[in-house]
Amino acid sequence: MSGICAVVNFDGEPVDPDVLRLMAEQCSYRGPDGIRYWVKGNVGLAHLALHATPESLREVQPQLSEDGTLCLTADVRVDNRPELIGLLQAKGQPVNRNSTDADLVLAAYRVWGLECPFQIIGDYAFAIWDAREQRLFCARDVYGVKSLHYSRVGSTLCVASEAQQIIQHPKIPRILDEVTVADFLVRNFNGEGRTMFEGVWAVKRAHYLVADFSGQRMERYWDIDPNHRITYQSDAEYAAHFLEIFQRAVADRLRTPDGTTIGITMSGGMDSTSVAAVAQKIINNQAGQPHLLARSYAFDQLQECDETYYSLTMADELGIDLNYVLAESFWYLDNDESFTPSLETPFMAEESIMRHILGIFEKQNARVWLTGHGGDNVVAGSPLVCTDRLRRGDLSSLWEVAQYWKQLDLPFSRLWWAYKDWFIRPMIPEFVGKLVSKLRKSPLPSDWLQADFVRRAHILERLSNPGTPRRFSERARQANYESAVQIDPIQMAIYWAERMGAHFHLEARHPFFDRRLVEFLMAIPPEQTFHKGLQKFILREAVRGILPEVVRTRLDKTEFSSYVSLGLRYKETEKIRNLLQPSLQIGQNMINLTRLKSVYVNYVSEGNIFDLRTSWSCISLELWLRKYNETMKDR
Repeated sequence: MSGICAVVNFDGEPVDPDVLRLMAEQCSYRGPDGIRYWVKGNVGLAHLALHATPESLREVQPQLSEDGTLCLTADVRVDNRPELIGLLQAKGQPVNRNSTDADLVLAAYRVWGLECPFQIIGDYAFAIWDAREQRLFCARDVYGVKSLHYSRVGSTLCVASEAQQIIQHPKIPRILDEVTVADFLVRNFNGEGRTMFEGVWAVKRAHYLVADFSGQRMERYWDIDPNHRITYQSDAEYAAHFLEIFQRAVADRLRTPDGTTIGITMSGGMDSTSVAAVAQKIINNQAGQPHLLARSYAFDQLQECDETYYSLTMADELGIDLNYVLAESFWYLDNDESFTPSLETPFMAEESIMRHILGIFEKQNARVWLTGHGGDNVVAGSPLVCTDRLRRGDLSSLWEVAQYWKQLDLPFSRLWWAYKDWFIRPMIPEFVGKLVSKLRKSPLPSDWLQADFVRRAHILERLSNPGTPRRFSERARQANYESAVQIDPIQMAIYWAERMGAHFHLEARHPFFDRRLVEFLMAIPPEQTFHKGLQKFILREAVRGILPEVVRTRLDKTEFSSYVSLGLRYKETEKIRNLLQPSLQIGQNMINLTRLKSVYVNYVSEGNIFDLRTSWSCISLELWLRKYNETMKDR
């Protein structure tokens, strides 16, 4: 995972090379293959290199165009190389199959200008200084897999991979953004692009940023075409087309320098195993492919979390190089180094065990971390297919759901809940629900938040903001759009994977977050993803004969809550109670400390998931604030 930095003083003041160097070196782990700088007058660019593709070995960034009018710094992997090269050659650009991804981005900008990101499929964050137009142009990929931030104070614009790089510039204040803190605590995912630092913003996914002496603007360059439809005569045809795109998505993410390894974190579920099976098939069928190294969790005590039966089948039938990590040896707070959060965000997940696994990948000469992230969002489908069918007068959907419930051997009470959520509640007109919401008095989100903090951060107003705009009349398509395209709830997890991988010199790659795959899934009938009560129907059909049957036909999903609980409720209670003391940073003007302690005590005794979320959000925020306050001492 490479990194980029850029500073432009639009008033003509020369860029201080030492400041640019300070910004770049704040995240030096992003540049294991070197950091290079380009400074010319009032403009400075830096590039932190990680060679994760064969072509990147030939890149020298920041990269100047032949006439010297353009300068690029990019963290980029172009996945549609053959198609893009053909388009650029047709426009007279001197590119070929040996061109680097940086070459292709510069050529695309020369041809299409501000519209060039639409033509580039892959993961990227880049900045181009255009001397003729006297502007800086930046863009971020459609899923925000690569991070990109900016801030402007007066005539000075700073752009960088991470927010903590930007605040190294002396003109950028390190002021805590309480609105972002509040959003984090109440799990308000809105995609605004705010960061933990006031005035430092993320370039939103699928957007570009263009800045000149008069200001800056951000524009969306890609979205789903709601009118695009793909129709076939049979399920087999849909599955075949899906598999073709999915295989391309995986293959494009196998590009890595010769002699390196690709690490994959593989569970026993459908998503990561499908990626692993397709990747192994490609590697077996093509010479010169990298070695695939898989790591999975194993459990001795918590048998309800153990998926080794499924993952071992993968290793036995497909020949995947698989080893296990005993998860019960790694707890959420058992490693102080692991649980020192990044200045980027308080968000943390299973840091200790993931650091261990990624460290193994790094020692095995891996430059790529392959995941199954996004499968639930992109291909699971929506049960609102049942609602749409019932609205069209198709009563057979009621019977199909009942039959599926019988197949799962679930109690009748749970079938009633499914009927209520999939048929009854969605049939209520939307204006009725909005009217009821208006008649209700809006309470505080929770009594563990201080009332003054709720007012200062405008929490109630932000929680009442409308969600994703409606783009589809069909409820299922709209739900799929919100899950697969408007992915705000998991954006922090994507960003977490990117930063975590960078610390171990790995580029995180997620085949399910492929623009071509999503465009296809949004164009086909929703019944192809959620079919007769069965999620991921098209994926299951597509990997028939590729994925072991015991995995392909698996209907249940492993719940890891007991793994989390064993640590936070039993193993680490003393450490957590020591955190929840009167000196708690968040207790000073945000949190009702007495109530928070009660929430945690209740979680320890009852194991309630809502108490877990509250406790964990406050604990991770406290750890973040301690680090933030330490950095303020340096100012």
